[in-house]
Amino acid sequence: MTPSAVCDIQDLAQDLKDGVAVTNVGAKKTVKRRTTFSISPEHMKEAQNSFNQSLATVLTDKKSFFGDLKAHSEMRRDSAIELNESDDDVITPPPVRPDTDYTPHEINAEDYMDKVLKGKVQFSPLRKRDAPHMEELTQRVVDKATRMPADGVLLVKSNMEQVATLALPDEIKTVSDGKDDRTEVPRIKIRKDEDVVVCVIGVGYVGKELLDAFGRVFTSIGFDVNQSRLDFIEPEFKSLEKVTLTSDVTQLARGTHYLISVPTNLHKDHSVNATHLLSAISMVATYARPGATVVIESSVSVGMTRAFLSQYAGTLKCGMSPERVDPGRTSPTLVEIPKVISGLDQESLVAIHDVYSKVFSHVVPVSKPEVAEMTKLYENCYRMVNIAYVNEIADACAGHNIDPNEVIDAAATKPFGFQPFRPGLGVGGHCIPVNPYYLFVNNNLPVLEFASTRMWARPAKLAQELYNDTFAAKKAFSARQSHADRQNEALRVLVVGVGFKPGQNVISCSPGLAYAQAMNDIGAKDLSFYDPLVPQSDVPWMKRLKLQEFTTENLDKSFDLIAVCMKQTGVDWRQLEAVENCIVKYY
Repeated sequence: MTPSAVCDIQDLAQDLKDGVAVTNVGAKKTVKRRTTFSISPEHMKEAQNSFNQSLATVLTDKKSFFGDLKAHSEMRRDSAIELNESDDDVITPPPVRPDTDYTPHEINAEDYMDKVLKGKVQFSPLRKRDAPHMEELTQRVVDKATRMPADGVLLVKSNMEQVATLALPDEIKTVSDGKDDRTEVPRIKIRKDEDVVVCVIGVGYVGKELLDAFGRVFTSIGFDVNQSRLDFIEPEFKSLEKVTLTSDVTQLARGTHYLISVPTNLHKDHSVNATHLLSAISMVATYARPGATVVIESSVSVGMTRAFLSQYAGTLKCGMSPERVDPGRTSPTLVEIPKVISGLDQESLVAIHDVYSKVFSHVVPVSKPEVAEMTKLYENCYRMVNIAYVNEIADACAGHNIDPNEVIDAAATKPFGFQPFRPGLGVGGHCIPVNPYYLFVNNNLPVLEFASTRMWARPAKLAQELYNDTFAAKKAFSARQSHADRQNEALRVLVVGVGFKPGQNVISCSPGLAYAQAMNDIGAKDLSFYDPLVPQSDVPWMKRLKLQEFTTENLDKSFDLIAVCMKQTGVDWRQLEAVENCIVKYY
């Protein structure tokens, strides 16, 4: 390592420790991109040990980022609430109270950044032995994205006439010669003194929250190919003067920082669908100027960030920061949740830290994107495995006539080595049910695979068991009452709660919806659902019970079996508790 390089790294680390913004350091303190530093094996081992210790200190502190666990008992919302019905008979989800009070650790992000830089001086590219595997993975994902394009994916082509009309600095209003419609739009490097303009690519439930957070600090652009989505969220951003919503791709030329938060869902065979992500990266690469920063916020398999962005590392600063958005949660806020960041190289990490630290209260830099990717998948799959386990314990308790929640409450009195999870029908949403399959791409994880398989199968298994038991009971009852004509009638079933969690109308991977589908496949008669937050248009194949129809008298008259899949906000539980002539099952 040259003396000047040593000086640059030491000065940079000291600036971060002192709280000095790296972008304001000036020309005399510049770390050149893609520089490979060499140090002795002894020093490398010492640096590695130092980094591992600092990382372990942050990740294994017994109090955790989310504060001391205060409430072990299940939060119950049994009292009826006043409903304000809209024209389409759907109420607005109220804010969800946190399960525990939030008291984040006081993390000195600058000191931690210092440790990361010193502990990992060399941000090497992919190890040689891993390169063939990652090339194969990348090609496989790209091939599938090409064969199975998703709806609404934008074909990116530069429109130079539109770019020329943007409010950009004069020197970056380049003009196309008309020979290549994919000419990259701006070619003048971003100036150090240029104002930050954040472009959030994809404004779904994650992108919307990111746009709100960054839009309170920086000029921000929310881009989405779905104009109806932009129209839907527009009222929420009217008070933020720094935020612009657009579906005009040429507006991306104004950006200095790009946060990609597009869906990375699964194909029907449970393989990762990276179509939207690849399209977004191509779009950004077309319009971003040299020196721009690109951060993937979407969930990806370990290694995908490097595989997809390394080709742009010569001109763009690239990294990965896994989102930690919890739909419906009001505390802690997004900016209060510790934010993990990573970069493909040191300069990228510093650039990302400089912007994110102005938005988030606690920024946690890690050594490379693979660490950030694995962190997101590990923390979500950790929850998946524990919920699968507590469900098995609940099933075992039923065989012994034991209340599983009493067991959990008793176990939670242990002040160490235990974290309570509650049994239920399953897990839903955009992350926890699907994240295991991102790990399965290039890892052999039999315990997680078994837990995931059992979790996906649980709603149908429980639906079949309850239907069979209820059908047998009804048949026996009809025989005793001499109702021979009703002995073999299919059951009339009502499913309560098809949103994936309380306070939410999102039905992605909803266990309640999977349960209803299983009941339909079994052959339930007059199958209906009741959820005050989910409109009929979201579940067109199944009849929706209206709010005014959810009365004890009507329930007794209309159904043989009522399955409460999730205790949704806005349900008048008193009506259900008074039911006498049908079976009610709570999950």
